[in-house]
Amino acid sequence: MTTITKERLQWLANISGRDDIDDIDGGEIRELARSVLASLDAEPAGYHVIKECGKVGCSVATLEEAEKTRDFWNKRWTIRPYFYSAASAPVVPDYASFEEFWSSFEHPFAEDDELKSFAVEIWNACRATMLNGGKS
Repeated sequence: MTTITKERLQWLANISGRDDIDDIDGGEIRELARSVLASLDAEPAGYHVIKECGKVGCSVATLEEAEKTRDFWNKRWTIRPYFYSAASAPVVPDYASFEEFWSSFEHPFAEDDELKSFAVEIWNACRATMLNGGKS
């Protein structure tokens, strides 16, 4: 098994000079590297307190809760993180533009400049919200 450093993954995520490497597309290599980098930065969604017999005693949300629970019942029990959640990726493709979207309509409204201006505002507000992950 090979250990790949975070720096090496970052380099792989950014390479652009190689298009094909042994039947693997350069885009696939970059996407895999980005995915692994995101998983390295992921936080545990919760913790299992594991009994000596190996069974889960309970599941809690924070490490502090897990430590308190373990210390209360049996200090020899172990704590393991579970269900890592990956960082969310932008859901709006950066190549999509309002002009591409609007020009695809064959409708009388497509010629209305006032309606187009209103639609641009809606488009930009929705795009900003999606790229912001729904956070205000």
